[in-house]
Amino acid sequence: MLGIKLYNMKEASKILGVSERTLFTYIKSERLKANKIRGKWMITEDNLKKFIQGEK
Repeated sequence: MLGIKLYNMKEASKILGVSERTLFTYIKSERLKANKIRGKWMITEDNLKKFIQGEK
């Protein structure tokens, strides 16, 4: 493993304090970068930090 921390939708929504539906809206509108891995949306720790800091 490369040491990249991944968060699923449930984990990321808890961290951000939003619903999973809102999180999905962020992903679809490309405000938050995420990747589908084995059919599930996953967000890297780096992308989550960038989103929190207001970066794209």
